[in-house]
Amino acid sequence: MKIKNSFLIYIIVVFLLVVPLKSFAEGEKDSLWRINSYERKVNTVGQRILRANEINEMITFRVPAKTTSKSKVNAYAEEGFAVITVERPLLRLIENDDELAAILSHEIVHIINRHITKHTAKNILIKTIILPPCIVGDVAMACVGVSYPFFTHFGKFLTGGLTDNANQKYELDADKIAVDLMVKAGYNPIYMESIYQRVMSDGSYMNFFRTHPKGSIRVANIHQKIVMEYPEFLEQKIEEDKKLKEKNEETSLPVSKKTKKKNSPEKGVKEKDSVNEIINYYN
Repeated sequence: MKIKNSFLIYIIVVFLLVVPLKSFAEGEKDSLWRINSYERKVNTVGQRILRANEINEMITFRVPAKTTSKSKVNAYAEEGFAVITVERPLLRLIENDDELAAILSHEIVHIINRHITKHTAKNILIKTIILPPCIVGDVAMACVGVSYPFFTHFGKFLTGGLTDNANQKYELDADKIAVDLMVKAGYNPIYMESIYQRVMSDGSYMNFFRTHPKGSIRVANIHQKIVMEYPEFLEQKIEEDKKLKEKNEETSLPVSKKTKKKNSPEKGVKEKDSVNEIINYYN
């Protein structure tokens, strides 16, 4: 009996040690933050946005436990449960807290402005207006011997396009309002442009039949918002880029063979020659 109990305790101890180590190993190669810190990081940034903007909605931030075959570069809001989920593949592409704040702010706007409910209501309205006349048309066609439901198929196609197109307005609105939430929480909205440029594409099909606007349209929409209301962030970015360019130019300054071998006695190169070369380079 004692041997059996000892063996059971041994199994439990091994399990408690191996599982955390495995999770830690998965997290190490996962991305910017370790696996145990993913949800903590998302919650920290999300709660800061909520507090700074005095949003009293009880929103929960969630990160799936692991990456699966269904995981995508995506984040989404569930309005009914007030839950925002950020998928791990997206977290791997996020480089700093400002970019994470951009993603979370966008999803927060969807919840507090009830975009999902409004879109569902609009979807029902569009179907109510378009589909009944199409069905009547097909019934009339059937009476003269044409059994193919042409009008119903066309109605569904048109309804889908109009519904998808209607959702684009909510996406653009969410982007603009998200900029306000970011600024009020102390984050730099320029990074909303950077993360969108990295994860969104224009695709190959018409903008009308998309649930989300093309990436270039969304970035332009955000940029216009920043230019009109928060130009100081653009000025700051220009200044930072200028300093970075100057730093890169300094580090990539070509060094002549003479400068490299200025201490070589057989060449007889003077230090003054190398200084003149650097002056001439800048001139």
